[in-house]
Amino acid sequence: MPKWQLDQTIYYAPANGTVVSLALRPGTVASQIVMQPVMTFVEDEQWILAIYQQNEVRAVKPGQEAEIAMEMYPGRIIKCKVDSIMWATAQGQLPIGGASNSAGVAPIPPSSLAVRLLVDDKDIFLASGAHGGGAIYTDSGHAIHILRKIILRVGSKLDWLILKLH
Repeated sequence: MPKWQLDQTIYYAPANGTVVSLALRPGTVASQIVMQPVMTFVEDEQWILAIYQQNEVRAVKPGQEAEIAMEMYPGRIIKCKVDSIMWATAQGQLPIGGASNSAGVAPIPPSSLAVRLLVDDKDIFLASGAHGGGAIYTDSGHAIHILRKIILRVGSKLDWLILKLH
């Protein structure tokens, strides 16, 4: 195979991380269908995409305090900071035919925006797709912030309960 063709077979990672769900093998075509991913890349830096209604992010700014409670860590409050608001999302990036992506971020629900939160505790493991609740503490409504912190903490204790109805 000519050298110029081999140069076209190199994949460069956008950041430090790990490739999971690799579907490439020697001798195979990288992707017969351009919309079908051949691997999933997980960055080493962990961050959260918190989904909010559009009217809920009006007062959100980078650097503000946030807290999340993940169902996988009952009773634990995870401290975060707002990194940014994703003012544009790739809702129109689904494959032709409406099939869902086999990798990557799920589409943002209509009338919603994603807020990127950076986790203060760098040693905590956050599984991709994990679910929970949270709050961002803006520059206004300080009395409500105290109530929201209480609600978040009580709700996180309820995650210890595993109710199955089967």
